[in-house]
Amino acid sequence: MKFKIIFIIFNIVIISSFLFIFLSPLFVMGPAGFLYLLQQNYVIAVVFFVFLAGFNLFFFKNWRYYSYLENEDWNSLITYLEDSIYRRRSTRVGFIRTLLNAYVVTSNMAGISRLEKHFSERKPSVVERFSLQFGIPYLLGNQPQAGEAFFASLLNQPGTHHREWMRWNLAFSLLQQNKIEPAKRELVALLDHSGDFVLTLLVLYLLEPYSQKDRETGEKVSRALVAYRGKITKPRWEALFEDAKKNIEVLMLTQIIGDASKWFFQEA
Repeated sequence: MKFKIIFIIFNIVIISSFLFIFLSPLFVMGPAGFLYLLQQNYVIAVVFFVFLAGFNLFFFKNWRYYSYLENEDWNSLITYLEDSIYRRRSTRVGFIRTLLNAYVVTSNMAGISRLEKHFSERKPSVVERFSLQFGIPYLLGNQPQAGEAFFASLLNQPGTHHREWMRWNLAFSLLQQNKIEPAKRELVALLDHSGDFVLTLLVLYLLEPYSQKDRETGEKVSRALVAYRGKITKPRWEALFEDAKKNIEVLMLTQIIGDASKWFFQEA
């Protein structure tokens, strides 16, 4: 296993290096000189062994976590992390991120919703930080009314991450309920301020059917299309899209993004 090999190699290298440096005076200066230096520098040895003990303790404490993660044993990993978060009340960011990703991999939307409820009651800042992941069940679960409430509440929180994506999600939830005017306002606001072309493309794609009925909106869409079609080539788009896949929501919306890109280039 990679984690075990890294652990063993790290210990061997660190201990060997320390012993080489620490014991070298014994061969150069003899026992008397070595003992004298040891008396003067014993604190260094103590600090080293405390560090080494701390590192090994941390590794052994998280052995199961790293093993499950390395083996992609998602069910065991989920059980372990749920126990850590729900029973032991862990708020460790790495554990939360990994559990959310494991839920996504196993398509466990109920798990994401349960985790959202847990942190909404105990530590709302976690929901604000992982807004993209917690928003997935609302996007995929045909819950536009609940989605509208969730995304609107996040937009009202100053600590919300990925705020522009939350605004697009809100607009999408509004469109699902045929709330055209409120959705249009959110989308136009994004068109004026978004610096993410993948998000801008989705905004343009959703606005285009309504721009013909609204002159002002239509002019904004037309200007944006002219500007972007002048600088976004297909190779450039492919590079942007590939980089954007770091965003979990982009992966979830691959189909609609694909439709939007076809529309963008076909119209051009």
